[in-house]
Amino acid sequence: MADKVVPGPVEGSAAVREAVCIHTRKIFDSCRDKDCVEDLRVYPTACSQAKLDCALSVRPRSAELLCADVHVKEITFNKGYYTVDVTYFYRVRGETFPGCEPVCGLAIFDKRVMLFGSQASAKVFASDDCCCDPCENGLPIGVVESVDPIALHMKLVDCGSSVEPEQEPRAIPQKILDAMGEELSLTCCGKKLYVTLGQFSIIRLERDTQLLIPAYDYCMPDKACQGSTEDDPCSMFSRIHFPIDEFFPPDCVTPDEDYRSLRGTAQEVMAALLRGELPFDRLNAVASIEGAHFMLSYMRDMLTYRTLGRIDQNADRADDISSMAPRFTTGRINCIIESLANAMDRLSTNAPAAGTFTRLFTEITEEL
Repeated sequence: MADKVVPGPVEGSAAVREAVCIHTRKIFDSCRDKDCVEDLRVYPTACSQAKLDCALSVRPRSAELLCADVHVKEITFNKGYYTVDVTYFYRVRGETFPGCEPVCGLAIFDKRVMLFGSQASAKVFASDDCCCDPCENGLPIGVVESVDPIALHMKLVDCGSSVEPEQEPRAIPQKILDAMGEELSLTCCGKKLYVTLGQFSIIRLERDTQLLIPAYDYCMPDKACQGSTEDDPCSMFSRIHFPIDEFFPPDCVTPDEDYRSLRGTAQEVMAALLRGELPFDRLNAVASIEGAHFMLSYMRDMLTYRTLGRIDQNADRADDISSMAPRFTTGRINCIIESLANAMDRLSTNAPAAGTFTRLFTEITEEL
């Protein structure tokens, strides 16, 4: 009897049982894009508008993709090609200065791409349809995959001026208004808020089709389902080993390899930023609250050396710190420390690590 084949990599001894015809969606064309959307109008909530009118500036905190409305239209002069119109709806959060008051609003971004989606003239009906309309009218299915954008910059503009041509207030779907939770200020009754966002997305066109694929066997789960156990709490506790190490701590603690590696990388990244570099190639290696902590420790030692002439926590980097500290004023060092502390605050609220560190790198570079 042939060996049983399970989902995963197929060994060389596994044999194909039969060719199976399946109904699925085939991707005919796709594209990926990295959009930097500058000066996108933000429609604040009524409560946020009152705070913006009293503010001098706003700094971004986060941006959340609420929904993407996708429409596909045929290009008449180019058979087989279609335009995919995507409207992104974002919930944008910021913080006013002075006061550090939180503000929130809605931003809308329209995007159009052209993709190949082939042609189909057949009208498809199914028994589970509730009406006599075909499942598709010859158009391919547009699919958009996106992650939450990175909020790069925010600015306030007086009502009398504008960074873009004035447009008529657009209709906003009710489900978006419900998701915002508050009434939006759609007219110019105070200061205007604009945001710059970084958006990553993948857009593709798909069609239902029938494909012939090799089949090995029916997929039957090997793992049995487990429900809640009837064990009483004391029985569960009896199976836990006695924590001997907790009662007899070691004489010395040696940092593990991961700790040393992260600390060293964070120190090198901080030094590179102070030299005016943008080490984005090592961003993912330090993008964590621990990495921000090591960078903050580096800057605090620089401040201590600048004011008191000593280094407390990063003695292994004494040469770098002592040579760099005289180049910066204590005020500039404190500004960088504040940016690092703010980044740690955002990370503690589960903000995206990559986006937080991208913004952190940019803030430090601008400060220098």
